[in-house]
Amino acid sequence: MECKAALYVRLSKEDATQSESESITNQKTLLIKYAQSHNFAIYDIYSDDGYSGTNFERPALLRLIEDIKNKNVNLVITKDLSRLGRDYIKTGEFTEVFFPKHNVRYIAVDDGYDSILNNNDIMPFKNVINELYARDISKKIRSALKSKMQSGLYTGNFASYGYKKDSQNKNKLVIDFEASEIVKLIFLKLSEGLSPVEIANYLNEQQVYTPSQYRCIKFPHLKLSNYTKNNMWSRQTICKIARNEIYIGNTAQGKTAKANFKSKAVINKSRDEWFIVKNTHVAIVDEKLFYLANEKMNARSYRINRKDVKENAHIFKGIAKCAHCGKNMQLEKEKLVCLTYKQFGKTKCSNHYAKINDLTLLILHELKLNIGNQAFPKRKINDLALREQKQVSDRLKKIDVLIKNLYEEKVFGNISQERFLNLVCEYEQEQRALRCNYNAIQEIQNDDTPTQIKIETLNADILHKLIQKIEVQQSEQGTQAVKIFYRFDNCSCAWDSAATLPESFPQG
Repeated sequence: MECKAALYVRLSKEDATQSESESITNQKTLLIKYAQSHNFAIYDIYSDDGYSGTNFERPALLRLIEDIKNKNVNLVITKDLSRLGRDYIKTGEFTEVFFPKHNVRYIAVDDGYDSILNNNDIMPFKNVINELYARDISKKIRSALKSKMQSGLYTGNFASYGYKKDSQNKNKLVIDFEASEIVKLIFLKLSEGLSPVEIANYLNEQQVYTPSQYRCIKFPHLKLSNYTKNNMWSRQTICKIARNEIYIGNTAQGKTAKANFKSKAVINKSRDEWFIVKNTHVAIVDEKLFYLANEKMNARSYRINRKDVKENAHIFKGIAKCAHCGKNMQLEKEKLVCLTYKQFGKTKCSNHYAKINDLTLLILHELKLNIGNQAFPKRKINDLALREQKQVSDRLKKIDVLIKNLYEEKVFGNISQERFLNLVCEYEQEQRALRCNYNAIQEIQNDDTPTQIKIETLNADILHKLIQKIEVQQSEQGTQAVKIFYRFDNCSCAWDSAATLPESFPQG
């Protein structure tokens, strides 16, 4: 059988410091000469430069796997076993399972390993030694990073927004005067009492580049979609900047850690475990402005959330929806507001709302008017409720899959921490609302016996049994509009605050 050889080369940053002989160029030269001397036809050269041997999501390695599956390759050659990987379990899966399954011969030149020979008993031990080497290197790197953090040296891959790395010393920050002006503006507006959403709206209106956009402009090789999907300033971004001590000249590092040298999962650490060193670089704002801005922002946040300590609990949870974007309405003070507007401002949705007391009186009036104390079969409600129950169940399962995929994207570094947290937060909020709705629907019994519903007061149980959803929107005249969707007969009714209100319903 004709040999179609894949020459695989890999070099991590740690390997690059060890020996010139490990370089990508030297590995390629060695493997080409070896293939030619043995009359192996070279199908392609696969190169992963700058990738750790414990990472098996390397681009070239993944491409090689696909070519093997497509039967384009039946021979893989590396300089040694460690080039294939430094995790003895996963490397062993390749050499003992994957390659034999696809009839692929494997050769590690310097280790004298050839899968068609019978002298390979020592190979598993070499894989263990390669992993021990990776473990040792990881410990040394972590120790070096810890020492740098304790000394106040900056260890991040990129400087925080408003700063850049000193061209003479990559562990020192200097002010990026263009971005620092935006940072100053944010702190100034917060100190004047503006909310993070209002500031985000202003920056979006002025078409100011977000931190992610700005970074990708400064570093063109970066892919913007790996850092953000919205390309918009948001409340979370403003809050993150406002709370970062780096802007008063302090360096706070070691906020997260990996579970172990093999894992990409990130663990958040408590503040008392951080490495905080003061006065490590020039401050962008003075401490007085920094703490005033945070005091104003925190006071505002407390005022907004003091009545919302139970996960925005209210009887309309999971039922009241924004008519424009479809998101749940969230309790803020004594009214329901659109979650999208709260997070991104008017660039994404309008500032419509519904006062919780007014909405309660309105819905109670409409239910009495449309249902009253009449008797009707449960089956009438139940058929629609069960169909919706399946839809809710399917959506809950889908959200579980979406969250799992997000974790994988985060682990592999395809999305930023900020984007990851925002999306997970949104999905979890939707899950809570759906579960509330699901539990309410589940209580409806499959019974044909007519039942009498007396509606004296409004509660969550009645709402979920009789109403599928309530849409809140802003009409063209600037008034608040509400549309009610019942669970039976596909009925709906609409009410607009510009219309004549029922006598029992308060104006304003």
